[in-house]
Amino acid sequence: MDIVYLTTNKVNGKQYVGSHTTENLDDNYLGSGIIIKKAVKKYGKVNFKKEILKICESREEAILLEEYFINENNSLIPTGYNISPYGNAAFSGEKNPMYGKDPWNKGKKGIYSKETIEKIRNSLKGNTRRLGKKHSKETRQKISDASKGRVPWIKGKKHSKETIQKLSISHKGQIPWNKDKKTSEETKKKLSEAHKGKKLNVPYGICKYCGVKMKMGHLNRYHNDNCKKGFKSYEGIKHSEETKKKIGEKNKGKKRTLEMIEKNRKSHIGITHTDESKKKMSEIAKKRKATEKTKKILSESHKGQIPWNKGLKIGKRSEETKKKISETLKRSKIYKNIEC
Repeated sequence: MDIVYLTTNKVNGKQYVGSHTTENLDDNYLGSGIIIKKAVKKYGKVNFKKEILKICESREEAILLEEYFINENNSLIPTGYNISPYGNAAFSGEKNPMYGKDPWNKGKKGIYSKETIEKIRNSLKGNTRRLGKKHSKETRQKISDASKGRVPWIKGKKHSKETIQKLSISHKGQIPWNKDKKTSEETKKKLSEAHKGKKLNVPYGICKYCGVKMKMGHLNRYHNDNCKKGFKSYEGIKHSEETKKKIGEKNKGKKRTLEMIEKNRKSHIGITHTDESKKKMSEIAKKRKATEKTKKILSESHKGQIPWNKGLKIGKRSEETKKKISETLKRSKIYKNIEC
């Protein structure tokens, strides 16, 4: 049942009007308002008395009567404990008494002084009200059900260039909260144990231009429009020496799996290098020299292999073939070492 009640302080006579849903009229409930709670904590429950003003047929009736009894008993602050003339509960939409009205602080700037803002900030420091607490499965399910079907306010919207610029300026000079901080081994262990057996629900997508499958978070960043433009958005971008060094150190000792190699091959299908890129690659390859370790690995990997042309009898080469071989040798450094 829904009731409207009146709580009275026996010490100073201040009153509080509230509405409550209960099956027990003697449930010792005195109110949920901020000030009434403080008063109960200060004076103790024994110094308060509660009386039922009205037993209602619906929640809506109780809320409407709550407003009436607040005015009737003059229980608004500072003479009472009620903060709002409409009580602690309100309806949504047109039934809400504030529907269509502007907020009291709309269009106002600098309402709070710097001193007040600092006080509020300091009062919130070290707030551990929810620290270590977790929602029950039932509560999580309720939150999930309540959120279903809701369309995010930002969906389909994009920040204007002006807004992006403002955000950029506002963040300049700010030091990231996690700069130079490293996750402890204990925390890593906890995270690892917490995720064991869990399947990460990471959405994947396929690029409509090159067909690469990857996480949705990365797809729009590295593919889609970039593939449409022919990767022009990355032209002229170069890694710094420091970044190259970091990438090199991170990849040391790592070996690509066959799956990774295949993915990389597919992602490059249809992409051709420019003559300038080919020239650069050629120059880099000329400067490279195989280390003793690499030579040893290559030598061991070829041991026992039968040459593809073993036992084949090659007939006389045509004049055209001879000409091609001659031209190839002229362009190669090997030509210099051949004794004629």
